[in-house]
Amino acid sequence: ETGALARAVLDCAQASPARKDFARRAARRAGADFESEARAKAPRLLLDDAVGVGGALLAAGDVSGSLRVWRWAEDNLSDGPAYADRPAAPPPDDVRLDDAPLDARALRWTRRLAEALPPGEARDAVRRRAEALFLWLAARPQRLDPAVWADVLAAEPR
Repeated sequence: ETGALARAVLDCAQASPARKDFARRAARRAGADFESEARAKAPRLLLDDAVGVGGALLAAGDVSGSLRVWRWAEDNLSDGPAYADRPAAPPPDDVRLDDAPLDARALRWTRRLAEALPPGEARDAVRRRAEALFLWLAARPQRLDPAVWADVLAAEPR
């Protein structure tokens, strides 16, 4: 939640410089907390956490931190072309799959991350995931809120 809120403030044109500075610090704290929990293999981390924190770090200008969060999601939550919103070590009855709106948010984050990365292996990997995720979502437009789908399509390169 902190990450998503920090990203919203950083993306807001009307936010004051003081609020943006506070949001950058909050994003970095959220990133440090996320990485600490990821290193400890905390089972509570979900894709929703990764998207919020990764997006906030990216908005705060911490591309390498956002990439580390993305790699965690790739290592722990990748499920074919999409992500699974589940704890990294889920008990059998706690698996949540096929959450198209959350994967749409992940798509927006991965696209922004790919644009921010310098040319190279990491950028190519993020772009491949974004393309696979877009194609997965394109096969499920009925599962997305029309506004979410319109946003995804508007961001699609022409």
